Amino acid sequence: MTRGEWQSLDAILDAALAVPPENRGAVLDNECSSDPGVRAEIEELLQACDKDNGFLEDSAAAFGGSLFAADAFDFGDRTGHLRA
Repeated sequence: MTRGEWQSLDAILDAALAVPPENRGAVLDNECSSDPGVRAEIEELLQACDKDNGFLEDSAAAFGGSLFAADAFDFGDRTGHLRA
């Protein structure tokens, strides 16, 4: 896929994500009517977006906050080959 094709695909994906899921079919009908392959690719990307579990939404500190707590380690404690 060329850079221009990727940019076009990205723009269509953004347009589809900007509307409620029940309206995405109309966006794809309008934007992908001449290329069923592009539509299939966009539909696959939309499914992946809909399955998003928020993995990248939380910070590392929120995920492993207890690991970074001030009292989690004492001076001289070891974890693996590292020493606090």
